[in-house]
Amino acid sequence: MDPIKNIVDLLNQLELSEIKKYSLIYLFSVLLVLGGLEFYFILKQKNIKEMTEKLIEKRKLIVKNIQNKVNAEAIKKRIDSILNDDSFRLKDYLYLVIKNDKYSKYVSSDNELINEQLNKPGYMEVFMTFEMKGMSTKEIFEMLSLIEQEERVYVKEIALKRNENKTISISVTIATIKIVQTS
Repeated sequence: MDPIKNIVDLLNQLELSEIKKYSLIYLFSVLLVLGGLEFYFILKQKNIKEMTEKLIEKRKLIVKNIQNKVNAEAIKKRIDSILNDDSFRLKDYLYLVIKNDKYSKYVSSDNELINEQLNKPGYMEVFMTFEMKGMSTKEIFEMLSLIEQEERVYVKEIALKRNENKTISISVTIATIKIVQTS
């Protein structure tokens, strides 16, 4: 039998109020299914948008990590080239700074430059300690700034002592790193 004919026969047998009731049930069911599908697709679209945003964030993080690695490698190469330069001598550099006309008058007469070496795996730290007396805080700051202008040198330790004449005595240890050639 023809399914359409069955539906037509069923409708002919029903009263108008029953047809309205079944039509409303059918219409409500269709609307419910369409609403459910719309809700499903909205959630799916939102999920896709969130996943896309997460992927974009992960991509940015990966790009940043790659850039950091490239920068770190460039810095490592720069540091290695600096440390492999055998022409730099800490003692010579220190004499240039403290024997400068501006600071030579503060060098302690009993001052001895101490050259100590501390061996570490793969490198050696060379440091020297010197004393200066009668300096103002401004002069100390200028001298320390001058010392640290050399990228190979860093201030390792500072000891300050206030003198009776309102000047300052300073003991400074500066250091540098040298690569140790292992056999």
